[in-house]
Amino acid sequence: LQMSVLPYITVSLTYSIGSLSFRAAGLLLKTAGVFILLLWGITIFIILLMPLSFPSWESASFFSTTILESQADINILDQYFPRNPFYSLAFSVIPAVVLFSVAVGIALIKIESKERFLNNLAILEQALGSITRFIVHQAPYGVFAISAAAAGTMEVTELSKLNVYTLAYISMTLLTALWVLPALVAAITPLSYNDLMGPTRDSLITAFAIGNVFAVLPVLLAQTKVALEKLGKQKYDASKEIDVIIPTSYNFPKAGNIMALSFVLFAGWYTGFDVSYSAYPTFALSGIISFFGGNMAGTLYMLDLMQIPADTFELFLLFDNIFMLRFGALASAVYMLVLTVLSFCAIQGLIIIKWTKLIRYLVITLVMLFFVIGGIRFFFENVIGSDYQKDQLYLEMEPIFNTVPTVMHNEIPAILQTFPDRSRMEEIRERGFLRVGYTGGALPFAFINASQNLVGLDTEMAHQLASELDVEIQFVELNRQTMTEDLNRGVVDIIMSGIAITTDRASDVLFSQSTINLTIALVVRVHRRDDFDDRESIQSIKNLRLGSFNIPYYDNKIRNYLPDAEITYLDFPQDFFEQEHDLDGLILTAESGSAWSLIYPQYTVVVPDILQVPVAYAVAQGEHEFAAYINTWLLLKDKDQTLKKLYAYWILGDNSEMKSPRWSVIRNVLHWVD
Repeated sequence: LQMSVLPYITVSLTYSIGSLSFRAAGLLLKTAGVFILLLWGITIFIILLMPLSFPSWESASFFSTTILESQADINILDQYFPRNPFYSLAFSVIPAVVLFSVAVGIALIKIESKERFLNNLAILEQALGSITRFIVHQAPYGVFAISAAAAGTMEVTELSKLNVYTLAYISMTLLTALWVLPALVAAITPLSYNDLMGPTRDSLITAFAIGNVFAVLPVLLAQTKVALEKLGKQKYDASKEIDVIIPTSYNFPKAGNIMALSFVLFAGWYTGFDVSYSAYPTFALSGIISFFGGNMAGTLYMLDLMQIPADTFELFLLFDNIFMLRFGALASAVYMLVLTVLSFCAIQGLIIIKWTKLIRYLVITLVMLFFVIGGIRFFFENVIGSDYQKDQLYLEMEPIFNTVPTVMHNEIPAILQTFPDRSRMEEIRERGFLRVGYTGGALPFAFINASQNLVGLDTEMAHQLASELDVEIQFVELNRQTMTEDLNRGVVDIIMSGIAITTDRASDVLFSQSTINLTIALVVRVHRRDDFDDRESIQSIKNLRLGSFNIPYYDNKIRNYLPDAEITYLDFPQDFFEQEHDLDGLILTAESGSAWSLIYPQYTVVVPDILQVPVAYAVAQGEHEFAAYINTWLLLKDKDQTLKKLYAYWILGDNSEMKSPRWSVIRNVLHWVD
């Protein structure tokens, strides 16, 4: 569906604007242009209010690399003014493509010998339109499959969240189409609400029924002229200009298109990557321009721009085909109607600002918005409610690979006996078990699940190592502050629980090659997320107090980054989440913080700056042969995708929830498959 979108935008806008005369272009700019901006502004204002209707349900998500992109700088000039238009086309920078096309179209207006070029553009526009129509003809099959897959395996909690947007979108779109836009006409022109909506009712209903405003545009314009007869004996000198304004403005985003932009705000709330208030100006401007490319291309672009997981686009397809198609068509039809009437009245000098009438309109509109937004929020918070279950889901996760017989030591066991004439590998095989050290609360690397079993990414790696050594495994919980000493004095063979590599530790133990790279982050309460958006925001917090785990190397990095912050050392992450304290946040990795936020959803993760933390496994000093073996083994686990699969499962949450397959005739009636 996107294949011909950007070329079509370029050709269509260039042709429609370039074919205008100076007079028509001036008319478009002075009359319809002003009202287009006004109606866009009203629609965007309503969209930005929509998140207020979303209930404050507890929500959290597994780690996503999107978190690391949240602070990416947006180059405004590159977004809107392309240095290389072909680059913008290739990388779908829609605002830049749109403004480039508008600029070319404006330049063509003053060129006299443009007819041949415009004729070629018209032919190319028809060709691109033919491609689009062919793809659209086939698209319902693919859209149906994607929507069915998304809807058929949806859980009850996910469905409740989708109901929030369904009700919010329908309510706000109907309010915009049936009151906000038409009542504006009644507030500033001689026409009443009934004068406007009565004669055009049939075309508006038809637009809603068929989900297409273009098909009813001729009828809508004809009925609009009937409505304009209510003005009395005015002469329709401007009807010819209106016939130019409306087809040209049709190429611009309409209220129905712009209302679809609200899905981006919902997707942010749905996934826990809310669009911050500080990003609203960029969201509004980029959103309007990006929707020149249509709902689908615009939504994909905005999800990427706002750093919201792109897999939510499947949900957009579901909404677009069920709700947005018809309600959006109704809103767009009313938008075209209102734009036509306001443009005509402006040309005729019939725009009359009566402050009493206008203030009454504004008061009624704000009251209606208050009750609609408040009613939706109250309904979902107090009537429907939400049953947060991701904490149970996370604590019920089980290993995905086979495990070996395991012994858990509740206390520090006796020191392992060693023999000078034998290597560590020989001793492990002879005694029949591998003793692995871990630190408490090391989510998602090593933690106790609901079945009271030790699980996690590094725990599974330990089982894989023991299996290849053909031995059993013993786990020993070590203290963070003394774990390197315990390792060197022979309490355990190896430490495997997401241990960060530092220069201090490197002088005490032998590290394996890095298994993965983590990212330093801050864990803060959800309602304070915006306070930690960037370094400047954090530094502006008075008496900033942060929790940490006394890792000098990284503590020094944080002190250099936030020199005025007071750091308090904790023994376990649970101390931050479960005990009373006055800390503003916890210094943790984004991957570990995301796991903790699943259990404590009132907290979230922010990454104000990118600081990588390599983690590895540690063996005792002098165990060079054992360290070399571990490195070779890790290389093999990387090549056979074991590490990748465990990372996807324990950190990204892929396949963490075994969803029941949706009901089907093949499975539930014919029993052809299990």
